[in-house]
Amino acid sequence: MTTRSYSPGDWKISAFGIPAVGIKDGTFLKVTENNPGAKMSAGAGGDVVIVQMMDRTGKAEVTLQRESPTNAAWSAIYQAWRVARTAAERALAIGPFHAENINSASLGGGTNCVIEKAPDMEGASDNSACVWTFLIDDVTIFNGGAVI
Repeated sequence: MTTRSYSPGDWKISAFGIPAVGIKDGTFLKVTENNPGAKMSAGAGGDVVIVQMMDRTGKAEVTLQRESPTNAAWSAIYQAWRVARTAAERALAIGPFHAENINSASLGGGTNCVIEKAPDMEGASDNSACVWTFLIDDVTIFNGGAVI
């Protein structure tokens, strides 16, 4: 029997080249495809066709602590998107998303992402969460396993 190890500190997450720091405790990363990669269709005679679906869009959710300095950087990019009036201005708020576990072959992300909306603002008696949602046009998800 082989024993493997896991540490949440093995995750390296960035959006627009800005590393995520101040990760919130609990589930802090989720990368999903919007639609399945394959579909199966059976005809009246029982013949089956497997269709490769071409929609590669997806999304990523990253949960940060309310006081993370990354919130300010990502907020500035989101606000730039909201006020952009030209394609050139909008292009400044589109960039890569990358999540990788350095102890496994797990990785997720894409070349072009945009922030869906700003996280809700709230005050609380505890350090609350900022949940960032990134829309990705060409999402890749690879779930690996621990190397050591």
